[in-house]
Amino acid sequence: MEYLSKYRLLPALLLLLSCAVGVARAEPIGLAQGKPIDFSAVHPADHTYDHWYLDTVEGKAAGYWRSSLSIEEGHLVSTYMEYSVETHGGELSTYAHRVVWTETKDFKPVRIVVTTSAGSDEVKKTYRFIDDGIELTSEQNGRTIKRTLAPIKGDYLTAAQSSITIDLNLKRGVESFRFNALDVSMGMTPFVTTYTRSKEKPAKLKLADGGETQAQGWVTTYAIFPGFEMKNWVDESNVLVGLAYDIDAVTFESRLADASVAETEFDPPELSGLSVVRPDRPIKNVDQQTKIVYELSYQAGGLDIVPVSTAKQSVEALGKGKAKVTVDLDAKPRAALKDRPTKAHLASSIMIDHEDKIVRKLAKQAAAKLPDDASTVKTAKACKRFVTRHVSGASLSVGDGSASEAARTQEGDCTECSVLLAALLRVHNIPSRCVSGLVYSEDDFVGQEHVFVYHQWTQAWIEGEDGKGYWLDLDSAMWRYSAGHIALGVSAMGDDDQQDLIDLVPMQQELTIKIKQTSK
Repeated sequence: MEYLSKYRLLPALLLLLSCAVGVARAEPIGLAQGKPIDFSAVHPADHTYDHWYLDTVEGKAAGYWRSSLSIEEGHLVSTYMEYSVETHGGELSTYAHRVVWTETKDFKPVRIVVTTSAGSDEVKKTYRFIDDGIELTSEQNGRTIKRTLAPIKGDYLTAAQSSITIDLNLKRGVESFRFNALDVSMGMTPFVTTYTRSKEKPAKLKLADGGETQAQGWVTTYAIFPGFEMKNWVDESNVLVGLAYDIDAVTFESRLADASVAETEFDPPELSGLSVVRPDRPIKNVDQQTKIVYELSYQAGGLDIVPVSTAKQSVEALGKGKAKVTVDLDAKPRAALKDRPTKAHLASSIMIDHEDKIVRKLAKQAAAKLPDDASTVKTAKACKRFVTRHVSGASLSVGDGSASEAARTQEGDCTECSVLLAALLRVHNIPSRCVSGLVYSEDDFVGQEHVFVYHQWTQAWIEGEDGKGYWLDLDSAMWRYSAGHIALGVSAMGDDDQQDLIDLVPMQQELTIKIKQTSK
């Protein structure tokens, strides 16, 4: 997996903290100490705001974000905008994310527009609330994909309701409160967000400009991220003045600033080196190993979460937050009786846009030397070899590029290689998906050796003559799939649901790896 991707899952929750992502079409929800908020009596104009924040990673300036609630042309408009600069393998990359929520003054959602730019590619998604669901329009590189999503099930709050809920509960002086929210970048399922007042007394907190303010601490938790906590502080006016959270012992912080923060000269730390996982002992000659047994421990928040089982990887749960993972290259592929492909594994999406003309041209080139009756396995492996040669400009600075972008630029890292291969497979009507996990690096990786690096590769569905089938692992960013690969989760990389990626987060928290057995 691209290292950036791991860190971006949780920062997206800043939208909830800044009150710009809770969404819904709902009755007022009971939130604090049994006292529901009567939104019909609320005057939104009393709760408008516009705040800027400076982001730091390990104490170094790495970006900024802005959050606001305003009234424009008779509508409530909640805006969240984030800009970050990151260093990966010595290369700088930028990431921009903007969410604009528009709703009526009586809190009926109208639309959400999400614009993301990473690398040279910009993706725009517009969610329009219609009578029978949500109309999603995805735009990228001049291409448009439209589809209708099912209505969101359950009660949840609009962006403005979320903002007002936090504001009013802080003014009530409650010890804790919670509400149902939904972040469309995380999927279309509402989840519970809980705020709990810290037991620590208010204290001085340093702001971005070097000044200080008296602030009360709070802890925010999210049902979709078990075990994860975000610390945040509000001043005496109930304004969010700071927040902090840790991922893999890497500290991310934000402090209240002003619009001048956008002119900051950023100097981010090297994230790739910070995100590696060092096992309890080195693996010698990993490419020659045919079988390796691992023991993984992680913060699962008390849930029964384990890595995915694949054709060559078997998993045994050893209790909550612990699993035995065996990768055996000589094992006969296990038939996937339940884990079979769906329509999503052949569909076009923003990331796997296989209907693009350049992508289709490359798919034809990849199989040009194969006979017309070539097997699915041979076609899949031919596509893999083609992508390995085509993406010749290895670069960690490309952020979450799509298949069509990788096809045109021939640049990227494991993320771009995996989605391009998945797209070529779908052109040949072979169901595909992407695997997020880790790969062992013996050689130097940003100054470190014998470490596991977050990685992403591809799986192709191979149907057997007996009607059974299995998912074949193909790593187009490397010359071969090895026993040093550990799969954590899989995703069809669709546009409307990121739950499979969210499920990875608990397995990445406080992850440790023990090498229990090797074949040589």
